[in-house]
Amino acid sequence: MDMNYIFSERVTEEKEQLAAEYKEQIIDLYVNQRMAVHKIAEIISIKRLNHVTIKRYLQKWNVPIRFQNGQHEQDKFINYIGVYKADKLIKVFMYKYEVRQWIVDNQLLDTKISHWKLNDLIKQNQQLKGYIFNHISEELFHKHLNA
Repeated sequence: MDMNYIFSERVTEEKEQLAAEYKEQIIDLYVNQRMAVHKIAEIISIKRLNHVTIKRYLQKWNVPIRFQNGQHEQDKFINYIGVYKADKLIKVFMYKYEVRQWIVDNQLLDTKISHWKLNDLIKQNQQLKGYIFNHISEELFHKHLNA
């Protein structure tokens, strides 16, 4: 018998047991507390239940996944974001999906950046090819937009 098949079957059984054990907590965090799947994986912090596995089990349990027209749930909320280069505000956005598309359009990355990677860039003031992305006030957004 193929040992890889036995191992993968065992892993699947283990995941099934872990998912069943944490099912109520996962659903509560996702549905009631509206927590992102990757954050749930961090809270549960079991190697076999990563964010991909948790999302698959949510789908298996018929829990609606928070995506709208290919966009992540966070993309629906207003997030005033400024793009800085050499400490000068050069561009402003109202939604994170606009920022992610701008990154692709300006060839800062070959593919669209994930919502949680963009969040990390913003929170940690990390540079992406000389650009820094920060939350800005609504007032600064409108001031720059009308300049």
